[in-house]
Amino acid sequence: MKRKFWEIIIQTEEGDRKLLFSSYEDFYKILTPQRMEILSVLGKSNVSSINDLVRKLGRDYKNVLGDLRILESAGFIKLRLRLNRKIPELVAKGFKLSVNLDGGLPVHTEKFTVRDERLSFGEQLLKQKYLCSKKEQIMESTK
Repeated sequence: MKRKFWEIIIQTEEGDRKLLFSSYEDFYKILTPQRMEILSVLGKSNVSSINDLVRKLGRDYKNVLGDLRILESAGFIKLRLRLNRKIPELVAKGFKLSVNLDGGLPVHTEKFTVRDERLSFGEQLLKQKYLCSKKEQIMESTK
């Protein structure tokens, strides 16, 4: 049985949900930069339908729908049916990521370059949404 190194705790009104992953690649299958962007758009603006979300993202309908289904199965969103239209709604209030370093992490060197590119894009999204406000708080507390 594979050890679980990556853990996400999704916080919702209904309670916390835990997702466990044995590698970065498995983690990345759920939270790609495109899916993080979907979560960001759903958190910032009202979306009246999947088509509305597709327009806001500037992406293909089929790809967005596939990403929404994965995010729904992971517990980040719900697709609610209203007037014969599926409306994506963000149910996650936030999530926490923890990485267990005990015993080391599995490293897949053959994918190193691709992972670096993906990680840098993901870091950009996270910095825009989360890290900037934390840095500001730290700077204010040191004044």
